[in-house]
Amino acid sequence: MKKIKIEYHGKMVEAFIVGDNKATISFEDAGLDPFEKEVRVELDQCLKCGVWCSEDEEMYGDGYCTKCCDMCSECQQYKSNKGMTIINGERVCQDCIEAFKNSRPNNYKYHKAIDECPYAEAIDGDLKVSFEYIGEGLSGDYTGEEDDVPLMRFYTSKKEYIENGQGIDHPDWNWVEMEDGSFCTRVTVDTPTDILEKMAKVILEKMKEVTGEDGIPEYNIRKTSEDCSWIDETWIKG
Repeated sequence: MKKIKIEYHGKMVEAFIVGDNKATISFEDAGLDPFEKEVRVELDQCLKCGVWCSEDEEMYGDGYCTKCCDMCSECQQYKSNKGMTIINGERVCQDCIEAFKNSRPNNYKYHKAIDECPYAEAIDGDLKVSFEYIGEGLSGDYTGEEDDVPLMRFYTSKKEYIENGQGIDHPDWNWVEMEDGSFCTRVTVDTPTDILEKMAKVILEKMKEVTGEDGIPEYNIRKTSEDCSWIDETWIKG
């Protein structure tokens, strides 16, 4: 067996190579009390960073140390975290990603978009329209099935003046959702942000037409909101 010097826990120790990325060191070098001179501790070398790990330390999984690997939520195997992708909040390895894309292309596409937390808004004075994803699909909650589609919802909000308060001057404070000013749309969650922003501006203009001064409703807010729920890219000029 070939004898080499390796770094283990910050110190150089003698090791015997016993296989590909495998070596043994003495119990003493491993920081353990030796009970038999011929018994040695087997180490594995991480395929990514090169660190030597003991299996007893639970630092090693399928060729990678814990800093360089994660368990894939699909195949339940430890894989290099370099090629992993977050899908529906879980880490998925590259092999499973490819299988996911081939077997459930819509599910993969939509979950990727959901994980990016899509959001867009348009503001004019004391009136705001925003697009958010809150988990809705074609019929109630989004199921994640291949034939379902996650859809965006829009909200209409107005500034609420607080007497002797200063919040009215801050762009992020004191927005209050208008009654009947929110509807789920047919706009899919993977719609580009710039398109969502243009749609929000279109809805904002229509909501301005049916509100009076200071955002006080003058006409049927619900009817206008319901009409706007059918918005698509054809509503955008230019």
